[in-house]
Amino acid sequence: QHDLVVTGSKDHYVKMFQLGDCVTGTIGPTHNFEPPHYDGIECLAIQGDILFSGSRDNGIKKWDLDQQELIQQIPNAHKDWVCALAFVPGRPMLLSACRAGFIKVWNVDNFTPIGEIKGHDSPINAICTNSKHIFTASSDCRVKLWNYVPGLTPCLPRRVLAIKGRATTLP
Repeated sequence: QHDLVVTGSKDHYVKMFQLGDCVTGTIGPTHNFEPPHYDGIECLAIQGDILFSGSRDNGIKKWDLDQQELIQQIPNAHKDWVCALAFVPGRPMLLSACRAGFIKVWNVDNFTPIGEIKGHDSPINAICTNSKHIFTASSDCRVKLWNYVPGLTPCLPRRVLAIKGRATTLP
């Protein structure tokens, strides 16, 4: 049994590393996923054996980790860099966020768009979820809390709270 580490970087490649017991020193990737993105990779999201990668090429790719191959790709998933990806717990949905401040919702199974919403006026740098909420963080120094709105078509989040502030260094 080996542990896997998956990375994405500015060299456009998603790489997989297998870590054996007592591994020390420098190791190389055991697999480079092909075809690469056309620009640097900004984010990854893994659910089971499925990996999604988002890139500065505005695209999102869906990969099979077991077969180590590309399943599907959306070359122009956003109009700007894809900066963040997250899964919606308990639902077959992927969230993507971009440098233009938009959040998109995707069906994970067939990789089709469900909807889009303007989330921030600046790049969205991070997105995470729990069973009830979506959290987005942006270069506009805001963290926004969103509720899921089940039953709506498209099933888009609704903002319930915005917090503005800057991070401080703790002593």
